[in-house]
Amino acid sequence: MGRCYRLTMEITQEEGERAIRELAEKHSEAGIEISEDLKELTVRTEEENYYRVMTDALNIFERVRKGCELSFDRFV
Repeated sequence: MGRCYRLTMEITQEEGERAIRELAEKHSEAGIEISEDLKELTVRTEEENYYRVMTDALNIFERVRKGCELSFDRFV
């Protein structure tokens, strides 16, 4: 099972690719995708890894696009 998060700010294609690349490098075991419209992040990983992956995701998106936060949307 995965979880989908909404980005609270618009980001560019370059910012999205950079954030996903950094997350994938840190968490190669996780399935991490960003939607084509750059508004949703989908994360698939083991339940015990979500806290670690999402902590890094929050920090990376905040750094890549100042002020960008992630808000849980739904399970996928």
